[in-house]
Amino acid sequence: MKRYLPDFFELATGILLGLIPLIIILPLVILKFGTVKKAVSIPPKLFRNSYQPIVEKDTGMDVLLMGHGGRGHDGGMLADAIILIHIDPKPQEISLIAIPRDIWVELPTRSDQKEPHKINMSYAIGNDDTGYPLKEPIYQGYHGGGNLGKHAVYKVTGLFPDYYVAIDFDSFTKAVDLLGGLDIDVPVTFTDEYYPVKGLENESCGKS
Repeated sequence: MKRYLPDFFELATGILLGLIPLIIILPLVILKFGTVKKAVSIPPKLFRNSYQPIVEKDTGMDVLLMGHGGRGHDGGMLADAIILIHIDPKPQEISLIAIPRDIWVELPTRSDQKEPHKINMSYAIGNDDTGYPLKEPIYQGYHGGGNLGKHAVYKVTGLFPDYYVAIDFDSFTKAVDLLGGLDIDVPVTFTDEYYPVKGLENESCGKS
């Protein structure tokens, strides 16, 4: 298994977490440059074996923000930047939950089968109707990746997103440029020359 080195995503995630104002207005920027996809209602029967929500949500909304490389990037459909945004209008508060891309979660790759995958695979699997042709209809087509991403985040957090936003690196760059751009100085780079260990490429460290 080839390791995907997420140098760009480490940078992108750092920017997203460090610039809260950018995150708040990003959906408006993406309306022009990226992809905004409204949540699709999922029948309750699909969640008979899912975790129960940890809170009763009667106000506000949850927005799932996923960043992926897009065309020209190795693993371009992997959602390696995942942030759940909760907007509560009454106290006028916004909460951000950064979800590690390497969390393992069971994904419904077929209507009768679930498989353990890292959570960043949810968007890729949902968008891959050729490699996974037997998925539930809700996880196929234009909204397949977003709906499976929402499902995966729900399994981890107990919060089901009302909306999701998927943005690739090109759109992210345009959004940053639209806001005036950023100067980033990286004086020292880091490359792990010893990974992967031959014969242990698929080792999960006992976490799967």
